[in-house]
Amino acid sequence: MPWFQTVSVLRRRGRLRERPVHRCAVRIYAVTMCAMKLFDFLTGRVSPDTFARDLVRAFAQRGYGHARYDAQKFAIDLGTPQEPELMFLGNFYPEYCQASRFRRSGVLGRLVDLRIRSAAEAKANTPSVDKLLPVIRDVSYTWFCQAQVRVVAKDAQHRITGVPIGNCHQAMLVLDSLTQTQQVDDATLAALNLGFDEAMAQAIHNLRGISPDKWRTVAPGAYMGAWDDIFDCSRILLTDLIYRLNLPQNPVALMPARGVLLVTSSTHAAGQLAILTLAAKLLDDNAHWISAHMLELADGIWKPFAPSERSLRALQHRLHVRLQSSKYEQQKGLLEAQLAETGKDIFVATYMAYSKGDDVFSLATWSQGVEAWLPKADYIMFVKPGPEESHDAFSLPWDVAHQHAASWMVEVPDVLPLRYHVTQFPDAALLDQLRAQQAPLGPVV
Repeated sequence: MPWFQTVSVLRRRGRLRERPVHRCAVRIYAVTMCAMKLFDFLTGRVSPDTFARDLVRAFAQRGYGHARYDAQKFAIDLGTPQEPELMFLGNFYPEYCQASRFRRSGVLGRLVDLRIRSAAEAKANTPSVDKLLPVIRDVSYTWFCQAQVRVVAKDAQHRITGVPIGNCHQAMLVLDSLTQTQQVDDATLAALNLGFDEAMAQAIHNLRGISPDKWRTVAPGAYMGAWDDIFDCSRILLTDLIYRLNLPQNPVALMPARGVLLVTSSTHAAGQLAILTLAAKLLDDNAHWISAHMLELADGIWKPFAPSERSLRALQHRLHVRLQSSKYEQQKGLLEAQLAETGKDIFVATYMAYSKGDDVFSLATWSQGVEAWLPKADYIMFVKPGPEESHDAFSLPWDVAHQHAASWMVEVPDVLPLRYHVTQFPDAALLDQLRAQQAPLGPVV
Protein backbone atom coordinates (compact mmCIF):
# COMPACT_ATOMS: atom_id res chain seq x y z
CA MET A 1 0.00 0.00 0.00
CA PRO A 2 1.45 3.41 -0.94
CA TRP A 3 2.19 5.64 2.01
CA PHE A 4 0.99 8.75 0.20
CA GLN A 5 -2.46 9.87 1.28
CA THR A 6 -4.91 11.46 -1.13
CA VAL A 7 -7.76 12.80 1.00
CA SER A 8 -8.39 16.02 2.87
CA VAL A 9 -10.29 16.28 6.15
CA LEU A 10 -13.38 18.41 6.54
CA ARG A 11 -15.93 18.78 9.28
CA ARG A 12 -19.47 20.04 8.79
CA ARG A 13 -22.18 20.37 11.38
CA GLY A 14 -20.12 18.59 14.01
CA ARG A 15 -19.45 15.48 11.92
CA LEU A 16 -15.95 14.46 10.99
CA ARG A 17 -15.53 13.15 7.49
CA GLU A 18 -12.63 12.38 5.23
CA ARG A 19 -13.39 13.37 1.67
CA PRO A 20 -11.48 13.29 -1.59
CA VAL A 21 -11.01 16.76 -3.01
CA HIS A 22 -12.99 15.97 -6.19
CA ARG A 23 -16.05 13.80 -6.78
CA CYS A 24 -14.28 11.67 -9.35
CA ALA A 25 -11.73 10.86 -6.67
CA VAL A 26 -14.49 9.12 -4.71
CA ARG A 27 -14.89 6.56 -7.47
CA ILE A 28 -11.13 6.19 -7.88
CA TYR A 29 -10.76 5.72 -4.12
CA ALA A 30 -13.49 3.04 -4.02
CA VAL A 31 -11.99 1.14 -6.95
CA THR A 32 -8.56 1.39 -5.36
CA MET A 33 -9.85 -0.05 -2.07
CA CYS A 34 -11.44 -3.01 -3.88
CA ALA A 35 -8.24 -3.61 -5.82
CA MET A 36 -6.24 -3.47 -2.59
CA LYS A 37 -8.49 -6.06 -0.95
CA LEU A 38 -8.02 -8.36 -3.93
CA PHE A 39 -4.27 -7.68 -3.79
CA ASP A 40 -4.24 -8.52 -0.07
CA PHE A 41 -6.00 -11.81 -0.74
CA LEU A 42 -3.66 -12.79 -3.54
CA THR A 43 -0.46 -11.72 -1.79
CA GLY A 44 -1.33 -12.86 1.70
CA ARG A 45 -1.15 -9.37 3.21
CA VAL A 46 -2.96 -9.19 6.53
CA SER A 47 -4.72 -6.34 8.27
CA PRO A 48 -3.58 -5.13 11.71
CA ASP A 49 -6.70 -6.67 13.30
CA THR A 50 -6.11 -10.03 11.64
CA PHE A 51 -2.49 -10.05 12.80
CA ALA A 52 -3.53 -9.22 16.36
CA ARG A 53 -6.18 -11.94 16.50
CA ASP A 54 -3.75 -14.53 15.11
CA LEU A 55 -1.29 -13.53 17.84
CA VAL A 56 -4.01 -13.86 20.51
CA ARG A 57 -4.64 -17.42 19.31
CA ALA A 58 -0.90 -18.14 19.45
CA PHE A 59 -0.83 -16.95 23.06
CA ALA A 60 -3.87 -19.10 23.86
CA GLN A 61 -2.05 -22.15 22.52
CA ARG A 62 0.72 -21.44 25.03
CA GLY A 63 -1.71 -21.27 27.96
CA TYR A 64 -2.51 -17.54 27.83
CA GLY A 65 -6.22 -17.96 27.17
CA HIS A 66 -6.94 -14.68 28.96
CA ALA A 67 -5.05 -12.65 26.33
CA ARG A 68 -7.33 -9.95 24.89
CA TYR A 69 -6.93 -7.69 21.86
CA ASP A 70 -7.49 -3.97 22.40
CA ALA A 71 -8.05 -2.61 18.89
CA GLN A 72 -8.15 1.03 19.97
CA LYS A 73 -4.69 0.79 21.51
CA PHE A 74 -3.45 -1.78 18.95
CA ALA A 75 -2.17 -3.90 21.82
CA ILE A 76 -2.70 -7.29 23.42
CA ASP A 77 -3.49 -7.27 27.13
CA LEU A 78 -1.87 -10.24 28.86
CA GLY A 79 -2.76 -9.08 32.37
CA THR A 80 -5.97 -8.75 34.34
CA PRO A 81 -8.59 -5.99 34.42
CA GLN A 82 -7.05 -4.87 37.72
CA GLU A 83 -3.44 -5.05 36.46
CA PRO A 84 -3.23 -4.65 32.66
CA GLU A 85 -0.08 -5.86 30.90
CA LEU A 86 -0.12 -4.41 27.41
CA MET A 87 1.99 -5.67 24.54
CA PHE A 88 1.90 -2.87 21.96
CA LEU A 89 1.97 -4.22 18.41
CA GLY A 90 3.13 -1.20 16.42
CA ASN A 91 6.68 -2.50 16.01
CA PHE A 92 5.77 -6.16 15.48
CA TYR A 93 3.12 -5.74 12.78
CA PRO A 94 5.43 -4.37 10.03
CA GLU A 95 7.94 -7.14 10.71
CA TYR A 96 5.17 -9.75 10.47
CA CYS A 97 3.94 -8.33 7.15
CA GLN A 98 7.46 -8.54 5.70
CA ALA A 99 7.58 -12.30 6.31
CA SER A 100 6.21 -14.65 3.65
CA ARG A 101 2.88 -16.18 4.49
CA PHE A 102 4.53 -19.61 4.87
CA ARG A 103 6.81 -18.28 7.64
CA ARG A 104 4.24 -16.29 9.58
CA SER A 105 3.17 -19.04 11.97
CA GLY A 106 6.80 -19.35 12.99
CA VAL A 107 7.03 -15.59 13.44
CA LEU A 108 3.99 -15.66 15.74
CA GLY A 109 5.53 -18.46 17.78
CA ARG A 110 8.79 -16.57 18.18
CA LEU A 111 6.94 -13.42 19.26
CA VAL A 112 5.08 -15.38 21.92
CA ASP A 113 8.26 -17.09 23.13
CA LEU A 114 10.14 -13.80 23.24
CA ARG A 115 7.39 -12.12 25.23
CA ILE A 116 7.20 -14.96 27.75
CA ARG A 117 10.98 -15.08 28.22
CA SER A 118 11.26 -11.30 28.42
CA ALA A 119 8.52 -11.05 31.06
CA ALA A 120 10.17 -13.75 33.17
CA GLU A 121 13.58 -12.16 32.81
CA ALA A 122 12.29 -8.69 33.62
CA LYS A 123 10.89 -9.98 36.91
CA ALA A 124 14.13 -11.74 37.79
CA ASN A 125 16.50 -9.18 36.35
CA THR A 126 18.45 -7.11 38.86
CA PRO A 127 19.78 -3.86 37.41
CA SER A 128 23.58 -3.62 37.37
CA VAL A 129 26.04 -1.15 35.90
CA ASP A 130 27.70 -3.79 33.70
CA LYS A 131 24.43 -4.13 31.75
CA LEU A 132 24.14 -0.41 30.96
CA LEU A 133 24.42 0.54 27.28
CA PRO A 134 23.42 3.66 25.33
CA VAL A 135 20.89 3.78 22.50
CA ILE A 136 20.07 6.51 19.99
CA ARG A 137 16.46 7.48 19.36
CA ASP A 138 14.64 10.39 17.76
CA VAL A 139 13.45 13.17 20.07
CA SER A 140 9.81 12.04 19.96
CA TYR A 141 10.60 8.56 21.31
CA THR A 142 10.33 9.61 24.96
CA TRP A 143 6.88 11.10 24.36
CA PHE A 144 5.64 7.88 22.75
CA CYS A 145 6.95 5.78 25.65
CA GLN A 146 5.28 7.97 28.25
CA ALA A 147 2.03 8.15 26.27
CA GLN A 148 1.86 4.36 26.03
CA VAL A 149 2.52 4.00 29.75
CA ARG A 150 -0.35 6.42 30.46
CA VAL A 151 -2.59 4.16 28.39
CA VAL A 152 -1.98 1.43 30.97
CA ALA A 153 -1.88 3.58 34.10
CA LYS A 154 -2.95 7.23 33.88
CA ASP A 155 -1.07 8.28 37.01
CA ALA A 156 2.08 6.24 36.39
CA GLN A 157 5.34 8.11 36.92
CA HIS A 158 7.57 6.87 34.11
CA ARG A 159 10.22 9.52 33.66
CA ILE A 160 12.97 8.91 31.14
CA THR A 161 16.10 11.00 30.90
CA GLY A 162 17.93 11.49 27.62
CA VAL A 163 20.68 13.76 26.35
CA PRO A 164 20.04 15.64 23.08
CA ILE A 165 22.28 15.08 20.07
CA GLY A 166 21.75 17.79 17.49
CA ASN A 167 18.11 18.86 17.17
CA CYS A 168 16.40 15.59 16.33
CA HIS A 169 18.20 12.79 18.20
CA GLN A 170 18.79 11.82 21.79
CA ALA A 171 20.95 9.30 23.64
CA MET A 172 19.17 7.14 26.21
CA LEU A 173 20.05 4.21 28.45
CA VAL A 174 19.02 0.56 28.47
CA LEU A 175 19.87 -2.56 30.45
CA ASP A 176 21.01 -5.19 27.96
CA SER A 177 20.41 -8.91 28.35
CA LEU A 178 20.13 -12.01 26.18
CA THR A 179 16.42 -11.62 25.45
CA GLN A 180 15.68 -7.91 25.76
CA THR A 181 16.87 -4.37 26.20
CA GLN A 182 15.05 -2.91 29.17
CA GLN A 183 14.58 0.82 29.15
CA VAL A 184 16.24 2.69 32.01
CA ASP A 185 13.95 5.22 33.63
CA ASP A 186 14.70 7.53 36.54
CA ALA A 187 13.52 4.88 39.02
CA THR A 188 16.11 2.43 37.65
CA LEU A 189 18.85 5.05 38.00
CA ALA A 190 17.79 5.57 41.61
CA ALA A 191 18.00 1.80 42.20
CA LEU A 192 21.53 1.84 40.77
CA ASN A 193 22.36 4.87 42.93
CA LEU A 194 23.63 6.68 39.84
CA GLY A 195 22.96 10.06 38.30
CA PHE A 196 22.23 10.14 34.58
CA ASP A 197 25.63 11.56 33.56
CA GLU A 198 27.50 8.94 35.59
CA ALA A 199 25.33 6.16 34.20
CA MET A 200 25.83 7.38 30.62
CA ALA A 201 29.60 7.47 31.11
CA GLN A 202 29.49 3.87 32.35
CA ALA A 203 27.28 2.85 29.42
CA ILE A 204 29.70 4.38 26.91
CA HIS A 205 32.55 2.54 28.64
CA ASN A 206 30.60 -0.72 28.30
CA LEU A 207 29.88 0.04 24.64
CA ARG A 208 33.56 0.60 23.91
CA GLY A 209 34.27 -2.93 25.11
CA ILE A 210 32.09 -4.42 22.34
CA SER A 211 33.10 -1.99 19.57
CA PRO A 212 36.19 -2.91 17.55
CA ASP A 213 36.59 -1.03 14.26
CA LYS A 214 34.09 -2.83 12.07
CA TRP A 215 32.82 -1.09 8.93
CA ARG A 216 31.37 -2.19 5.61
CA THR A 217 32.09 -0.06 2.53
CA VAL A 218 28.81 0.68 0.70
CA ALA A 219 30.29 3.08 -1.88
CA PRO A 220 33.61 4.87 -2.30
CA GLY A 221 33.95 7.07 0.78
CA ALA A 222 30.68 5.81 2.33
CA TYR A 223 30.44 3.28 5.17
CA MET A 224 27.93 1.28 7.17
CA GLY A 225 28.44 -0.10 10.67
CA ALA A 226 28.98 -3.85 10.52
CA TRP A 227 28.66 -4.85 14.18
CA ASP A 228 25.25 -6.32 13.31
CA ASP A 229 23.75 -5.68 16.71
CA ILE A 230 21.14 -3.24 17.94
CA PHE A 231 23.80 -0.80 19.13
CA ASP A 232 25.28 0.20 15.77
CA CYS A 233 23.80 3.70 16.01
CA SER A 234 25.16 4.07 19.53
CA ARG A 235 28.69 4.08 18.12
CA ILE A 236 28.33 7.75 17.16
CA LEU A 237 29.07 8.34 20.86
CA LEU A 238 32.53 6.83 20.27
CA THR A 239 33.80 9.78 18.25
CA ASP A 240 37.35 8.40 18.07
CA LEU A 241 35.94 5.35 16.29
CA ILE A 242 34.25 7.63 13.72
CA TYR A 243 37.38 9.73 13.22
CA ARG A 244 39.43 6.60 12.53
CA LEU A 245 37.62 6.29 9.20
CA ASN A 246 40.01 9.07 8.09
CA LEU A 247 37.44 10.90 5.98
CA PRO A 248 38.74 13.93 4.03
CA GLN A 249 36.37 16.34 5.80
CA ASN A 250 34.00 16.23 8.79
CA PRO A 251 32.14 12.92 9.16
CA VAL A 252 28.40 12.95 8.46
CA ALA A 253 26.14 10.29 9.98
CA LEU A 254 22.66 9.10 9.04
CA MET A 255 20.70 6.74 11.30
CA PRO A 256 17.38 5.98 9.56
CA ALA A 257 16.57 2.95 11.71
CA ARG A 258 17.85 1.04 14.70
CA GLY A 259 20.96 -0.95 13.95
CA VAL A 260 21.74 1.16 10.86
CA LEU A 261 24.64 3.62 11.05
CA LEU A 262 25.72 5.20 7.77
CA VAL A 263 28.74 7.54 7.55
CA THR A 264 30.33 9.63 4.81
CA SER A 265 32.03 13.02 4.46
CA SER A 266 30.48 16.50 4.66
CA THR A 267 31.88 17.45 1.23
CA HIS A 268 31.36 14.11 -0.52
CA ALA A 269 28.12 14.49 -2.48
CA ALA A 270 28.38 11.04 -4.05
CA GLY A 271 28.81 9.50 -0.60
CA GLN A 272 25.79 11.38 0.71
CA LEU A 273 23.75 10.16 -2.26
CA ALA A 274 24.89 6.61 -1.53
CA ILE A 275 23.86 6.60 2.13
CA LEU A 276 20.54 8.36 1.47
CA THR A 277 19.68 5.89 -1.28
CA LEU A 278 20.67 2.93 0.89
CA ALA A 279 18.63 4.33 3.80
CA ALA A 280 15.51 4.41 1.64
CA LYS A 281 15.98 0.73 0.77
CA LEU A 282 16.74 -0.33 4.33
CA LEU A 283 13.57 1.30 5.66
CA ASP A 284 11.57 -1.25 3.68
CA ASP A 285 13.04 -4.04 5.82
CA ASN A 286 13.42 -2.30 9.20
CA ALA A 287 10.31 -1.33 11.14
CA HIS A 288 12.21 0.47 13.93
CA TRP A 289 12.66 3.85 12.29
CA ILE A 290 14.63 6.69 13.88
CA SER A 291 15.22 9.80 11.76
CA ALA A 292 16.08 11.08 8.28
CA HIS A 293 18.06 13.99 9.73
CA MET A 294 21.82 13.93 9.26
CA LEU A 295 24.51 14.89 11.77
CA GLU A 296 27.96 16.37 11.20
CA LEU A 297 30.83 15.68 13.60
CA ALA A 298 32.63 19.02 14.00
CA ASP A 299 35.31 19.45 16.68
CA GLY A 300 34.06 16.35 18.47
CA ILE A 301 30.42 17.49 18.64
CA TRP A 302 27.52 16.21 16.53
CA LYS A 303 25.55 19.04 14.91
CA PRO A 304 22.65 19.17 12.41
CA PHE A 305 23.72 18.85 8.78
CA ALA A 306 21.96 19.52 5.47
CA PRO A 307 23.42 18.54 2.08
CA SER A 308 24.44 21.45 -0.12
CA GLU A 309 22.94 20.01 -3.32
CA ARG A 310 19.24 20.51 -3.88
CA SER A 311 18.72 16.98 -5.24
CA LEU A 312 20.20 15.50 -2.06
CA ARG A 313 18.04 17.69 0.17
CA ALA A 314 15.00 16.56 -1.81
CA LEU A 315 15.94 12.90 -1.29
CA GLN A 316 16.49 13.51 2.41
CA HIS A 317 13.15 15.31 2.66
CA ARG A 318 11.45 12.37 0.97
CA LEU A 319 12.77 10.12 3.72
CA HIS A 320 11.76 12.65 6.38
CA VAL A 321 8.16 12.84 5.17
CA ARG A 322 7.97 9.07 5.06
CA LEU A 323 9.13 8.74 8.66
CA GLN A 324 6.97 11.63 9.89
CA SER A 325 3.91 10.06 8.28
CA SER A 326 4.43 6.94 10.35
CA LYS A 327 5.11 8.85 13.57
CA TYR A 328 2.13 11.17 13.18
CA GLU A 329 -0.16 8.25 12.37
CA GLN A 330 0.87 6.44 15.56
CA GLN A 331 0.65 9.66 17.57
CA LYS A 332 -2.83 10.36 16.21
CA GLY A 333 -4.17 7.12 17.66
CA LEU A 334 -2.68 7.79 21.10
CA LEU A 335 -3.96 11.37 21.20
CA GLU A 336 -7.43 10.36 20.08
CA ALA A 337 -7.57 7.81 22.90
CA GLN A 338 -6.51 10.48 25.42
CA LEU A 339 -9.10 12.97 24.14
CA ALA A 340 -11.85 10.34 24.20
CA GLU A 341 -11.14 9.68 27.88
CA THR A 342 -11.29 13.37 28.76
CA GLY A 343 -14.37 14.02 26.62
CA LYS A 344 -12.69 16.82 24.65
CA ASP A 345 -14.02 17.34 21.13
CA ILE A 346 -10.75 18.16 19.36
CA PHE A 347 -9.94 16.79 15.94
CA VAL A 348 -6.46 15.28 15.64
CA ALA A 349 -5.63 16.25 12.07
CA THR A 350 -3.93 13.92 9.63
CA TYR A 351 -0.40 14.46 8.33
CA MET A 352 -0.91 13.97 4.59
CA ALA A 353 1.90 13.19 2.17
CA TYR A 354 1.87 13.85 -1.57
CA SER A 355 4.28 13.28 -4.41
CA LYS A 356 4.94 15.47 -7.43
CA GLY A 357 7.45 13.87 -9.74
CA ASP A 358 10.47 12.96 -7.64
CA ASP A 359 9.53 15.45 -4.93
CA VAL A 360 7.45 14.85 -1.83
CA PHE A 361 5.68 17.35 0.40
CA SER A 362 3.32 17.16 3.37
CA LEU A 363 0.07 18.95 4.12
CA ALA A 364 -2.14 19.74 7.12
CA THR A 365 -5.71 20.98 6.72
CA TRP A 366 -7.14 23.85 8.79
CA SER A 367 -10.91 23.77 8.28
CA GLN A 368 -13.47 26.37 9.29
CA GLY A 369 -15.56 25.27 12.27
CA VAL A 370 -13.09 22.62 13.41
CA GLU A 371 -11.12 22.81 16.63
CA ALA A 372 -8.04 20.79 15.80
CA TRP A 373 -4.49 19.79 16.62
CA LEU A 374 -2.54 20.30 13.40
CA PRO A 375 0.66 18.38 12.64
CA LYS A 376 3.59 20.49 11.51
CA ALA A 377 3.72 19.91 7.77
CA ASP A 378 5.27 21.61 4.75
CA TYR A 379 1.98 23.30 3.85
CA ILE A 380 -1.26 24.35 5.52
CA MET A 381 -4.44 24.23 3.45
CA PHE A 382 -7.14 26.64 4.64
CA VAL A 383 -10.61 25.25 3.89
CA LYS A 384 -14.04 26.88 4.06
CA PRO A 385 -16.61 24.13 3.40
CA GLY A 386 -19.38 25.04 0.98
CA PRO A 387 -22.62 23.39 -0.12
CA GLU A 388 -22.55 19.87 -1.50
CA GLU A 389 -19.03 18.94 -2.53
CA SER A 390 -17.75 22.48 -3.05
CA HIS A 391 -15.35 24.29 -0.78
CA ASP A 392 -13.07 27.31 -0.85
CA ALA A 393 -9.47 26.28 -0.24
CA PHE A 394 -5.97 27.60 -0.71
CA SER A 395 -2.54 26.58 0.56
CA LEU A 396 0.50 28.31 2.05
CA PRO A 397 3.92 27.08 3.09
CA TRP A 398 3.87 26.37 6.82
CA ASP A 399 6.41 29.04 7.74
CA VAL A 400 4.53 31.73 5.82
CA ALA A 401 1.21 30.78 7.40
CA HIS A 402 2.70 30.65 10.89
CA GLN A 403 4.38 34.03 10.42
CA HIS A 404 1.00 35.70 9.90
CA ALA A 405 -1.23 33.48 12.06
CA ALA A 406 1.08 32.61 14.96
CA SER A 407 -1.34 34.04 17.52
CA TRP A 408 -4.05 31.68 16.22
CA MET A 409 -1.79 28.61 16.47
CA VAL A 410 -0.79 27.46 19.96
CA GLU A 411 1.80 24.70 20.30
CA VAL A 412 0.27 21.70 22.08
CA PRO A 413 2.39 21.27 25.22
CA ASP A 414 4.46 18.14 25.84
CA VAL A 415 3.59 16.51 22.51
CA LEU A 416 6.14 15.25 19.96
CA PRO A 417 6.19 15.38 16.98
CA LEU A 418 4.90 18.95 17.26
CA ARG A 419 1.24 19.81 16.92
CA TYR A 420 -0.54 23.16 17.02
CA HIS A 421 -3.92 23.83 18.60
CA VAL A 422 -6.32 25.91 16.47
CA THR A 423 -9.67 26.83 17.97
CA GLN A 424 -10.92 29.42 15.50
CA PHE A 425 -10.66 29.95 11.78
CA PRO A 426 -8.89 33.15 10.65
CA ASP A 427 -11.21 36.12 10.34
CA ALA A 428 -11.92 37.76 6.98
CA ALA A 429 -9.10 40.29 7.25
CA LEU A 430 -6.44 37.72 8.09
CA LEU A 431 -7.83 35.27 5.55
CA ASP A 432 -7.48 37.88 2.78
CA GLN A 433 -3.93 38.56 3.92
CA LEU A 434 -3.10 34.85 3.83
CA ARG A 435 -4.82 34.28 0.50
CA ALA A 436 -2.71 37.02 -1.09
CA GLN A 437 0.38 34.89 -0.39
CA GLN A 438 -1.04 31.53 -1.38
CA ALA A 439 1.31 29.16 -3.17
CA PRO A 440 0.69 26.02 -5.22
CA LEU A 441 1.60 22.73 -3.61
CA GLY A 442 5.00 21.54 -4.70
CA PRO A 443 8.67 21.00 -3.79
CA VAL A 444 9.86 22.68 -0.61
CA VAL A 445 13.66 22.17 -0.75
